[in-house]
Amino acid sequence: MRPEMDKSTQVGLFGELVVLRYLLIPAMGPGAVESWSGPEYERHDFVLDHLHIEVKTTRKSRPEHEISRLDQLHVPAGKKLLLVSIQLEETAFGRETLATQLDAVIDELRGNAAALDSFMAKMVNVGWSDDIRTAGELMRFELRDSGIYPVDEGFPRLPESFIPPSGVVALRYTIDLANLPSIGMEEAIQRVQTSHVI
Repeated sequence: MRPEMDKSTQVGLFGELVVLRYLLIPAMGPGAVESWSGPEYERHDFVLDHLHIEVKTTRKSRPEHEISRLDQLHVPAGKKLLLVSIQLEETAFGRETLATQLDAVIDELRGNAAALDSFMAKMVNVGWSDDIRTAGELMRFELRDSGIYPVDEGFPRLPESFIPPSGVVALRYTIDLANLPSIGMEEAIQRVQTSHVI
């Protein structure tokens, strides 16, 4: 018996597939699948040679995201970090689901069997099964808004020098990205291309 895929997993995966579909594959081609490290539970969702990308997806009406790892917004030495913020509206009449994003990525990868196999293996690793399409748990969304933000000096986060007091083993905090400068998709694609050594 397959465990049900919970809502937070679906929301997070949906956001990662949106970024794979609209940013990484257009910038890098099918090889972009190899940069998708979310299914391996790495610190950041996409890892390139000189750039990491963290995807945060929320059902809130504001670009507010919970940060659950102290090092999640740390910029790796010698690299840059982008945060992609995606806001979804959950609605019974939504045109988008995890399945529609999955199918769109599969279409993008169809000509590359190795990339397609790697992608499907990663989806299985995070709990995807085709049964989810008909099992009643599949959430429906409309994309409300999105933004791409360089994580730099002005970005809201705990300083990398922050050390929690002895005995504090976990920490969660919420960041608000409203009024923060973002970059457009074309610039983001260029950043991915220049930070990926082919």
